[in-house]
Amino acid sequence: MKRSFEIAVRGRAALALVAVLATLASSCAYYNTFYLARKYYDIAALRQPYVVDRSAAVDNQNFNKSIDYSKKVIGQYPKSKWVDDAYLLWARSLLGKEDPRQTVTMLQDFDLRYPKSPLRAEAKFYLGVAYRRDHKHAQAARTLEEFVTQAPRHELAPYAHLERARALRDLEDYTESAAAATRLLERWPNTTRSGWGSCSAKPSVSRRRAPSTGSWRCSGTRSRTKSGRSRLPRRPRCRPASSRRAPSPWSSSRRRPPRS
Repeated sequence: MKRSFEIAVRGRAALALVAVLATLASSCAYYNTFYLARKYYDIAALRQPYVVDRSAAVDNQNFNKSIDYSKKVIGQYPKSKWVDDAYLLWARSLLGKEDPRQTVTMLQDFDLRYPKSPLRAEAKFYLGVAYRRDHKHAQAARTLEEFVTQAPRHELAPYAHLERARALRDLEDYTESAAAATRLLERWPNTTRSGWGSCSAKPSVSRRRAPSTGSWRCSGTRSRTKSGRSRLPRRPRCRPASSRRAPSPWSSSRRRPPRS
């Protein structure tokens, strides 16, 4: 009787040890693998959520490293709680490598693949960005609108308004594009703009103006914190693109008259 009791106790202890080891293995998936995937992605994306504007050469080397480590998490730790993170990071890295079509393929069924994931809204955002870069502007505008409706306070919300404004501009819906950009400026007036290109609603080729809104262009400054991390966008300075400053009467070609 006593021996049977001891065997049962030891069995329970062994099960508890197995559970602890499983937890530790899951932790290793993050610290040894997913951590590196995030590290290389952050380097390639210039510490931004994604490469907002192509101002330099694509860092394919670090994006590829991020993809390799993300695949390793999925393959070696299929039951880890970071599997959905790794899958989304893989798709984001493909977007960074300028492969939006493959990103769309991966994220279209994210909700079905990970129905309980807290990253479903984030996946929808990157799906919208991928649609726009794959020149599917109508789908991009619709997907990004769904994102800002479902998650209006999400940290990616200002980026969603920017990308939606761009998608609407590409659709030549300049009125709605200007409205989307205006909402961005009104809701995030005091945040810092870094790595964002022009949110111009003016078409790059067509000279037509949107009815009643005119053509306008935004410019801003780049800024980083002391740690080097990018901040959210500050309200850009906006002015009509067609407006020009009146020449000063005291330009370099004229002299100021002497004071009497």
